[in-house]
Amino acid sequence: MPPPAAEAAPVPAPESPPPAPLPPVESLTPESDFAPFMKAEVDPGTRRQALKTLFQDPQFNVMDGLDTYIADYSQPDPLPAGWLEKMTQVSSLGDVFARREQEQKEAAEAEARRAAAVEQAEKLDPPVAGDVLSATETESPDSLLPVEVLPSRTGE
Repeated sequence: MPPPAAEAAPVPAPESPPPAPLPPVESLTPESDFAPFMKAEVDPGTRRQALKTLFQDPQFNVMDGLDTYIADYSQPDPLPAGWLEKMTQVSSLGDVFARREQEQKEAAEAEARRAAAVEQAEKLDPPVAGDVLSATETESPDSLLPVEVLPSRTGE
């Protein structure tokens, strides 16, 4: 028996219908169906334009708490002085503000003691009218005061 000719010839597969034409990108709105633009056979430029249209919707432009690094960190932003006083790093370096205040207080006390010592010296040995010496021949009143030795900062 001879083989039938119909069985030997391959049967052509039914052709798939041509893809539906894409709507113009200009007519798209955020509510449009974007699935046809995501197929592999769509031109990448057309796909990109469709996605730009989609992502122009305000719902995709909401800032969230994860946008931490969007600020311009090239500009310095110094901390206020009140914050520096509270920082633990500053406390490990020493309280700079309290130290300055203490130094000013000590300087004011030393000035008051010097003024009191000069006043007391004038009471004990008032100057005589003919007893005028030049400044180079006398010692300054500061050299007459006792010197206080302050502890060094390195020995603390």
